[in-house]
Amino acid sequence: MIFLDSWIFLEFFSQSKKWVECDKIIKSSEKKAISSIVLMEIKYQGIKKFGAKKTKEILNEIKSSENIAIIDVTKEIAESAADLRLKYYDREDKPVSYADAINLATAIMTKCERFYSGDPDFRDMEEIKTVIV
Repeated sequence: MIFLDSWIFLEFFSQSKKWVECDKIIKSSEKKAISSIVLMEIKYQGIKKFGAKKTKEILNEIKSSENIAIIDVTKEIAESAADLRLKYYDREDKPVSYADAINLATAIMTKCERFYSGDPDFRDMEEIKTVIV
């Protein structure tokens, strides 16, 4: 299983610079996981980028996909996320947000093989192989 950060979806649906690479990742036959936090990030950023109607369509497409498991944030994930943020956060070099830490913890705790994002803050994570698109 692989984990997809919100960046992958936002890049794909906006057909930005790396959307073709994101398309291949999203449409690959590998089982995928996202955190429920990814839905929050997509809704927030999506409404700003695409408007409410298009964002609702995007979220419905993701939520109805049989190939994407949506993982709710548990107490264990929350505590692991805090540990990861404490370990990696650096205001200037690596400003890992709370949402980023939760997504990372979710990927690790669900035993995903790889974590896909375009966010360079995920580089050099020891706990999981990260792929920066």
